[in-house]
Amino acid sequence: MKSGAHAMPEGILRRMLARDEQPIIMDGGMGSTIEDRGIDVRSAMWGSYCFVDGPGREINDQIHADYVAAGARILIANTHNTRRAKCAEFLEKLDPGELPESVAAVASSERLEVLHRWFHEQAVDSAKKAIPADAEIAVASCLGSVEPLGPYAQESQITGEEACRRFVPELQVRRNSGVDLIIFETLTTRCEIEGVARLAREHDVGDFAVGLTCGSGGETLARVSVAEAADILGDTKPLIYFVQCTRCEYVKAALEKLQSKLQTTDIVGVYANDSRIWKNRGWQGERISPREYAKQAITWKQIGARVIGGCCGIGPEHIAEL
Repeated sequence: MKSGAHAMPEGILRRMLARDEQPIIMDGGMGSTIEDRGIDVRSAMWGSYCFVDGPGREINDQIHADYVAAGARILIANTHNTRRAKCAEFLEKLDPGELPESVAAVASSERLEVLHRWFHEQAVDSAKKAIPADAEIAVASCLGSVEPLGPYAQESQITGEEACRRFVPELQVRRNSGVDLIIFETLTTRCEIEGVARLAREHDVGDFAVGLTCGSGGETLARVSVAEAADILGDTKPLIYFVQCTRCEYVKAALEKLQSKLQTTDIVGVYANDSRIWKNRGWQGERISPREYAKQAITWKQIGARVIGGCCGIGPEHIAEL
């Protein structure tokens, strides 16, 4: 029997998917757009700092609003790197006087749990605040398993059981937050994928999606084929299978192989990176133009993508072009 008594609310996203024939447009990247607006994202905790820094919070709020204005109908809250482990790092770096008041007020033994929940609430509230009262826009909470552009390979040494155990506290803060979807994104290793599958079988996850971060040839960065990933997830029935945080030129092969493996009723989507490379804590190469990104998206739509947005390097101007 699955643990956990409360499922997330069902409704808006499933209605859109059942009704709309055209692809549903998601938002674009948060980290790269924050960087474009003057926030230093070289720290691994850039997402966390946005919510304790006045200008950072205002920029985060404005980015969500800009994506809504560009036509996005799914917003992803800035929760990618507010994992429990990141919150523990955050606590080590800040003095108690620099912590949010509600966190500083509790005993030191309780601060990690309270801070973890606080960051997630702030991120979801920021996204929801951008949605007009009469708009049909869904909010997702993403959970980055590990940063795919960082030392992800070390995670391949853990088991699927351990990966599942790490996911549990993340699920607990997301499940009752009123989001429409949880996205387990930047999945690269077999153990991470197995961890998500195990979590979905053993816990009340609600509507969830998976995001596979791919290299060339229809494989993840850790060389797991997308077909194998689909087999592992099998009976867990993700609402959406995404190819995401993947360079544009690698999406087509991954999407075709994923689509050929799934049932015709399964839903696939894309939110890709541009074609730059993250190296030495900075971007190298030329950013893809909004028009060229939209041309790529036409191909993804033809393959069968029902949801299309953007990830690193894709901003509001790209989403408006979609």
